[in-house]
Amino acid sequence: MEKLIESIKQNEGFRGEVYKDTLGFDTIGYGTKLPLSKEESEMIPKSRLIQKVKELERREPL
Repeated sequence: MEKLIESIKQNEGFRGEVYKDTLGFDTIGYGTKLPLSKEESEMIPKSRLIQKVKELERREPL
């Protein structure tokens, strides 16, 4: 699975903003067509929250 994901990432490239793919579909990230499913959109805040918590854990106490 990891090899497949890395292949997709390498072939698609990353874009953090919406763009039109070669077929004219609204797309984001590593070639993910929009709209997102509810499950996909629920992963975004969860991922960002985990990232922020890790960031805070690395900080020096005040």
